[in-house]
Amino acid sequence: MPDLPALVSGLSTAPALLPAVVLMSGLGPTEVPGVVGIVLVLQPAIVLMWWSWRAAPARGGPGAPAGRESEAPPEPADTAPTSETPNPADAASPSETPEPADAASPSGTPKPTVRERAREAAEAADAAPPSETPEPADAAPESEVPAAEAAPTPLRRAGGQLIGAREAQEDEFGFIDGSTLDPDGRHPVVIVADGMGGHAGGEMAGRLAVRAFVDAYGLDGAPADRLGAALDAANRSIDDAVRENLSLDGMGATLVAATVTTDGLEWISVGDSPLYLYRAGRLKRLNEDHSMAPVIEALRESDPATARGMNPNELRSALVGFEIAKVDASPMPELLLPGDLIVAATDGLNTLSVDETASIVSDCRGDGPEAVTDALLAAVAARAVPTQDNATVAIIEIPD
Repeated sequence: MPDLPALVSGLSTAPALLPAVVLMSGLGPTEVPGVVGIVLVLQPAIVLMWWSWRAAPARGGPGAPAGRESEAPPEPADTAPTSETPNPADAASPSETPEPADAASPSGTPKPTVRERAREAAEAADAAPPSETPEPADAAPESEVPAAEAAPTPLRRAGGQLIGAREAQEDEFGFIDGSTLDPDGRHPVVIVADGMGGHAGGEMAGRLAVRAFVDAYGLDGAPADRLGAALDAANRSIDDAVRENLSLDGMGATLVAATVTTDGLEWISVGDSPLYLYRAGRLKRLNEDHSMAPVIEALRESDPATARGMNPNELRSALVGFEIAKVDASPMPELLLPGDLIVAATDGLNTLSVDETASIVSDCRGDGPEAVTDALLAAVAARAVPTQDNATVAIIEIPD
């Protein structure tokens, strides 16, 4: 509807403009009346055009006031271009950049629906619980960390000795800490030796054998090869000592050594010092007995007279400095289970039967290897055997 006051104002203003138009046109006196007539005829049309131009902003044209925008119907949300509407799932991804909040459509009209959708998507992503937030593809859950990369559980160990009825301690034991040899720290070695050859020779032989074994146990090669090389070094140490001091001739030692590896237990032994595996209340001997005891046992039925004439403590093999008569080595790694105990000892422990030893281990197992060692040696001492030999026990515990 035209604004009548504005229209009247326009019509009244037009005659006042005629003198200025005539002067600017440069027309002569005879031409002025014709021009004035034309202007008067066209005056209403000119005024209407002028009014239309003035009224255009009020109808929403270019430069219309922002307060008038509410008169236009809002653009439906689904008319926004697909490329301008962020997917809520994409808005939660760190690699996606949401559309700026003040972005406008190509027509210049702001699109609050895009902004609202982006804001809602961001709020939904922030409010999601941790379990719903996707992890990076290369991040493995803590429970899936390979066992090889996890920190190893230390293996507990303990050892002890009893002098018995002897004047000197001729037994010797030692451990090689696997953490100094292997990166994972789970390959310890236990060594037990029983010296023989008189007071001076026996005491020295066991000590020499264990020290030489520890010094020679190398860093490279398969465990079986390393055990064999260390055993040879222990044997040579006795030979070297005898060559330097002939009064030591005849000395020697038994030796048993075992190492815990990722494949199981591997061992090497010479003589009669036993190596046991304790598991679930039972004690199993792993290595061979190089004394005459098993030979006598085999002859009891077939040739009892011969068996009675033999000394069960006599050794068929020992480290004496020259070629070793018999060597027992694990044919393959012995499987180890959580809770197992490896028990290395000298023959002084034989005062107790295998069943008695197993019972004591079972009773003290929960208190750790040190408690087991103390209980076994205390049980041997309690027998008060007049000829009790030195007794040594060294234990490695496989953790539960």
